Amino acid sequence: MLTFVLIVLGILLVLLVLVVLIGIILWMVPVARWYAAAFLARYDLIFTKVPESYFKEVVRFGAHKKTLLSKEGYKIDENGDIAPLDPGEAPESSLPGGLGLVGLPFIDKVYTGEMKFSKSLASGEIKNYEVENVDKFYAMVDYPYALLFTRCEDKNNLPLLGHATLLAHVKNPRKSLFATANFYDTMIKLVLPSVRECLKGYTFDEIKVKDDLDELIWAKLIEPNPEEPGGVIGKLHDKYGIVIVALRIENIDPPDEYRDITLTKWKADREADAALAVATAEARKAAGPVDIAMEEWIAAEIKGTTETASAARKRLRESGEFEKHKKLLADQINRSRKTVQERVININSGGEPLEAGSLVSIAGTIAAAVIAATAGKDIDDGSGSRSSGKGGRSKKFADMSPEEMEAEMARADREIEKIKAKKKKS
Repeated sequence: MLTFVLIVLGILLVLLVLVVLIGIILWMVPVARWYAAAFLARYDLIFTKVPESYFKEVVRFGAHKKTLLSKEGYKIDENGDIAPLDPGEAPESSLPGGLGLVGLPFIDKVYTGEMKFSKSLASGEIKNYEVENVDKFYAMVDYPYALLFTRCEDKNNLPLLGHATLLAHVKNPRKSLFATANFYDTMIKLVLPSVRECLKGYTFDEIKVKDDLDELIWAKLIEPNPEEPGGVIGKLHDKYGIVIVALRIENIDPPDEYRDITLTKWKADREADAALAVATAEARKAAGPVDIAMEEWIAAEIKGTTETASAARKRLRESGEFEKHKKLLADQINRSRKTVQERVININSGGEPLEAGSLVSIAGTIAAAVIAATAGKDIDDGSGSRSSGKGGRSKKFADMSPEEMEAEMARADREIEKIKAKKKKS
């Protein structure tokens, strides 16, 4: 067994020596040396290729050794941050392009890891990524990470869903990869509580119309506290090497079932508003005829007496009779209008008898005339034939002037008297 192991080790050693010898020979030829380096870089053996605006981490036996940066005009400073070159300062590497020196083969290796994150797309959608064996990472390049709203509620405990865009970049490569298992998850876990706290201070209706919600959340993220003097933003930078440049709310809504409930309530409110508007309009239409009818009633009350109209009006108001019969007239007119396409107004009886004999004139003649005229229906004279008046009306009753309405009611009174006279003869 020991012999077999020694043979294998011997073969590997010979291959390594051959590779080194070939590399030395090719290196001696100016053009061929770069081909040799490019070939070895494909396998991250001694060399590696780092694309522009990316960085790679080199580890020795699993521990961090150095950062290979390929970003024009930048370097890795003494703190491990990506920093701009000083005026006249030369780049760290003398190798051409993005070629970087890894180190000893099989001892120094390029770090690889797994990245799970969500990207906020320009269309407002979210795209999830789960990439294994990632060996290169963006170097100080702003990237639109997606922050999903989970377990967020408004002031009324209404669940809220949606997402925001976190524009962020890596400033310290070593911290971003080795101070946390996944810098994206760490960033979300630190930012989300501040978002929840901010949303909890407002109702959903207030959130919908709030134009400065982004600024309010940002102020919460930079707000210092005893545990984080620099706030959440400062902690991400100092401890994890992540810089958040901006935050923007993309969308925020309750779940579908809550949206349906809200929509149903909204529809009900709108229908109630419409019904109220119709009722108000009908009441306004009825106000004119009712007022005229009331004046006729008061005139009938004081006929043959020395009482003035104003005194009679005051007396009837104090007794409550005035409002009672005014409401009755308004109800009769509104009922007639609501069923104008279905009902046939039958005024054979001259109207419903009211309390006090003096009210018969208003209930029997004026109210009947007002209702019949306002509804625009034909009058049933009890003989099967219907009369709509002389030649009919070309103008609606509600649109008439007071003089025209008075004339129309007088005409209706005459028609009613004719009908009563016919019934007495029969």
